[in-house]
Amino acid sequence: MGVYRARDGHLNLAVGSEVMWRRFCEAIGRPALADDPRFATNQGRIDRRPALNAIIEEVLADASSTEWVERLNRAGVACGPIYDLGQVFADPQVQQLRLVEDLVHPLHGPMRVLGQPVALHRTPAKVTAPSPLPGQHTREVLSLAGLDPAAVAALLAAGIAAEARPAEPRSDE
Repeated sequence: MGVYRARDGHLNLAVGSEVMWRRFCEAIGRPALADDPRFATNQGRIDRRPALNAIIEEVLADASSTEWVERLNRAGVACGPIYDLGQVFADPQVQQLRLVEDLVHPLHGPMRVLGQPVALHRTPAKVTAPSPLPGQHTREVLSLAGLDPAAVAALLAAGIAAEARPAEPRSDE
């Protein structure tokens, strides 16, 4: 269905079947909405999205996103909170799964980033470096695309391609 504002934040709702729609309507305390002819079918809900969104947002404004997620999850409705970055790092599941990686960025210094959420036993993933600087891998990428060093140099000289400037080391003094 989309992203909706609650009293204190936002949540994402996925109500893709008639059964889920009825559960959703009951969970938000509006069971009659499930039988409203305007919204009785998925196509009706799509066709009347602005009117439906207005109703849903009015209802969701009465409680926090946490309260709605708990209530909707109990009803079996697919939903989840939308976090800001601080909330992501503080999330108990992120902590339990040890998804936070500490890295040192050449311009920004020490930083925390999210690691890989899926653990594969044969090919485990790990964040080993910060995001590259714009143009940091220009020569490598153009070389992999089949350009020889002279062609790469010509593109750089003409301003068609660019390289990252050497980073000034961060001073935390």
